[in-house]
Amino acid sequence: MGKVVAIASGKGGTGKSTVTAFLARALSEQGRSTLVVEADFGLRSLDLLLGVTQHSLYDCADVLEQRCRISEAAVPVGKMGLWLLSGSNDPDFVPDARQWNSFLQLCRRCYDYTLVDLPGGLGTMVRQSCAAADLTLAVVTPDPVSVRDCAQLSRVLLQNGVESQKLIINQVPKKLKGAIGDLDEVLDGTGIMLQGVVPFSEELQAAALAGRPLLPGKEQTAFSNIAARLCGQTRPLAFR
Repeated sequence: MGKVVAIASGKGGTGKSTVTAFLARALSEQGRSTLVVEADFGLRSLDLLLGVTQHSLYDCADVLEQRCRISEAAVPVGKMGLWLLSGSNDPDFVPDARQWNSFLQLCRRCYDYTLVDLPGGLGTMVRQSCAAADLTLAVVTPDPVSVRDCAQLSRVLLQNGVESQKLIINQVPKKLKGAIGDLDEVLDGTGIMLQGVVPFSEELQAAALAGRPLLPGKEQTAFSNIAARLCGQTRPLAFR
């Protein structure tokens, strides 16, 4: 049985969808069949980030409303065992909890990993998806607003019984400036155990805009390490 990983953030602008795209590529490169589910309905972006803009005929709502099978709606990304299920274009579409949970259980049966890219904030889809997932990855950037909002996300999830949480610190510059002087402050401020650190870099931004894989380097290594830890492998947790 596969695993469902919900990817959330306390606020928008943390690079959550970019993290989702490159983490999905890293998992597939390690031989794990991976489905990316875009749950930020009405605001598609992952088709651009994964380079499959013209290929989506169906979306998540079509599968949930049983207008097609998941195998018909999921678009292959390259030849690596990676698929994308685009979000509904209807911003008002919200599946009920039973429908959504049944869908995620189907994903577990079909794929090794299902990454659910959630909207920012603390809305119904976030709480519902994190409660149904095997793990929630909270994406935060090293700034006070993001840290505070991520801490609030964690508290709300804990109140809803979601204890399996890990943290990805994204967009980390070579030298921290401002109110956050050390990544330990991010860990202390959010209260979430670290899963990995992603550096800020022009290569990562360029790859995301072009919808292509990362070139070999520190960025690719960062996502490879995060993926390996998800798969139960031991990798060093280096801040730099």
